Amino acid sequence: MEVFTTDKMPTVAGGMEALGKEVSKRIKYPHLPHYPIDSKVIIAFVIDKDGHMKGKRILKDIEGTDLGKQLLDIIDDMTWHPATCGGKVVPTIQIIPMIVDIAP
Repeated sequence: MEVFTTDKMPTVAGGMEALGKEVSKRIKYPHLPHYPIDSKVIIAFVIDKDGHMKGKRILKDIEGTDLGKQLLDIIDDMTWHPATCGGKVVPTIQIIPMIVDIAP
């Protein structure tokens, strides 16, 4: 396994602001019998040399919801620019936390 310290991390087209807007627009919050106060969804994936998502994983989800899957689907639809190391394009793991407040 090769591990790199990148010169430039992967970026999503439009930046994190565009990602936040897309998530806000598309995420569908569930109706739960009792709502957690502040909860966190954490996803992980690799952006390969071509800017594609590989190895998608939900590391933490909110029980009784599909928010982790929704977040992965939204991010997978976005255009990614891969990381570089020493001027070469390299695959890089991304871990993205999303804090969710779904209380009524």
